[in-house]
Amino acid sequence: MKLNQLHRMVSRNWVFLIPVVLFAGMFGSCGQQNPDEFPRERLFTLDIGKMEGQLDLYMPRGASYSGSLNIAMREGFVYTSNSNSSRVMVFNSYGDLLNMIYHPRKGPDPVTLSRENEEGGVSNKQAETYPFEAPGEVGVAGNRHIYVVDRVPEQQRVFDEEYQAELDRVILHFDREGKFVNYLGQEGLGGTPFPRVETLHISEHNEIIVGTRTARRRLVFWFSPEGKLLYKIEVGKNLVPNKYDGREALPQIQTVYPDLDERKLYIMVDYYQRQVDEATGQMVGINYSGSAVQVLDVASGTYDRAIALPGRNVQESDFLDEKEVPIIYNFIGASKGPYFFLLAVVRENVYEMLIVDPEGKVIERRLLRIEDSELVYKDLHLSAQGILTALLVRDNAAIVAWWRADSLIEVEKDENGSF
Repeated sequence: MKLNQLHRMVSRNWVFLIPVVLFAGMFGSCGQQNPDEFPRERLFTLDIGKMEGQLDLYMPRGASYSGSLNIAMREGFVYTSNSNSSRVMVFNSYGDLLNMIYHPRKGPDPVTLSRENEEGGVSNKQAETYPFEAPGEVGVAGNRHIYVVDRVPEQQRVFDEEYQAELDRVILHFDREGKFVNYLGQEGLGGTPFPRVETLHISEHNEIIVGTRTARRRLVFWFSPEGKLLYKIEVGKNLVPNKYDGREALPQIQTVYPDLDERKLYIMVDYYQRQVDEATGQMVGINYSGSAVQVLDVASGTYDRAIALPGRNVQESDFLDEKEVPIIYNFIGASKGPYFFLLAVVRENVYEMLIVDPEGKVIERRLLRIEDSELVYKDLHLSAQGILTALLVRDNAAIVAWWRADSLIEVEKDENGSF
């Protein structure tokens, strides 16, 4: 995630609306008990540079980083993609570089990894080449096959009148050693490029879910493990239910995540009520009413139910008076259960994390410390088991760390039984 943006994730792809940033004195007001800080575990550190095992973070002097760094974690293995160096790397949880896929003309050849065309001994650490354009989001299947969003060469990009967007992304598929297998487009194997890809997920059944977004439309493409298009789902504010707490409301879609175990989509919607002047009958503004996760059954295309999310107000002071303002949480994904994970900024370098059960009950409320003021880039990834992994990038190094929120979920299951 880029510095000072909660708007990303993996995710990564976080929210449409930027949340209210709250001052330290606000936290814990309105009768809420202060939650405990949830410690993170630092796994390893990556140097900044162009060599193997490093992240290329080149920035012109005075500019912010405009490239893409992405992280994914599955079964203890950490995967990173780096657009600057056109490189995908695989690490174990101790930081040992195991595999790398790299563009041979955009960086030096590996030193410690073997290449397939080299003569000599056999190595478990393998490097493969692929002519990446600008690798982005990365996803990992249960068999450790790797999926990477990449741009197609410029001459293959086309402008689509219906989408009013350039079609320029594909999903590259590599096996566990990093050898290229094939690519996915809109229709499946070898298909038409996608518009901008916002999310990429691989389910527990190795199905590939691609979320795209243009100025006009959000489309989710759901593929079988073999690359066959199973479903194409449009998600729009004109399609989601427009009632909140029994009253008609204005829906604003925040973000969309798939269930990683079932064929469902979770669509977080923020709802607003029109504010009308009683004397004139004219609308003078809108007020935030609350948020809900709308559950869409992918096969039938129908909305099963809405899960109302808990809200919380805090006291905000200005020069004239004090008023209550809502915290608008950001949906960062769902683990198996499902359990929904929400984040909100509560003060500088501190986030509040909520874990919500399928009935909308908060089972955990914890603080996470992420030093935004010291970072130039960050990216987060939530696993199906509920492990939140982070890539936290400073000027001179990048930290890979995780929060073992799966332990909190297991406690809840032990106390109340599995859902």
